Amino acid sequence: MSNFELRSDPEHSLIAVSLYGYWSMATFTAYADAIRAELHRMKLKGGCRHCLVDATDFAVQSMEITEALQALTDSFPPDCPERIAGFTGSKLSELQARRAGQSSTRRVFATRAAAEAWLFSDTA
Repeated sequence: MSNFELRSDPEHSLIAVSLYGYWSMATFTAYADAIRAELHRMKLKGGCRHCLVDATDFAVQSMEITEALQALTDSFPPDCPERIAGFTGSKLSELQARRAGQSSTRRVFATRAAAEAWLFSDTA
């Protein structure tokens, strides 16, 4: 099994991401290349308004990986995706993800239901 999976749903302008395990920089680089390519493909198909990140099986990461993920997310264009909602499997992972940065367009939640409710709502 890979350390990540990407699934696109062009009908709902959604990219669903699942993250697994503890990452090396090589894993991060592979993920960065894959997510950028998928965002580009979605943009060409009409948009990528939503990104849902399942981090329930994602270990607490090193500071190097945490900072790299934050920089990657910060590098995304503001319109692709318009919103990113993540959910985690533990309070410690949730705190690490929140510390990495939240904004009006990027949030972390304890449950999938809460993440989806915010992601597809009209309020930022």
